[in-house]
Amino acid sequence: MQQNRSIEPTKIVAKIQSTNANPIIENNLKEGKAVKENSLLLKYNGTPEQTQLSELLNQKKQVLDKKAQLDILQRSLTNEKNEFPTADSFGYEKSFENYETQVKSLEATIHKSKLDFNQS
Repeated sequence: MQQNRSIEPTKIVAKIQSTNANPIIENNLKEGKAVKENSLLLKYNGTPEQTQLSELLNQKKQVLDKKAQLDILQRSLTNEKNEFPTADSFGYEKSFENYETQVKSLEATIHKSKLDFNQS
């Protein structure tokens, strides 16, 4: 006995996204096409394990990059000068510049207060 069924959308979706980060290498989905049980609908390039490994390696690289930039921030704070060779993607150079600006502002305020105190 064959049963005809269809899936009707409850709303129109502009873009369908997969939870798999791998590119699709085979797409057997066609509008109005009957689907048999256990038939292959989509085939992805790579395995979930390969995707997970790749993602973990990317995360590791990002953590190492972040640590390197934090080391430069620490060196900048210790040496009281900007040690960043280029702008970093984590915003640490900007944090150091903000810190420097605050220090200079506080020093100027303290200096002015001392002058005002000495003149009174």
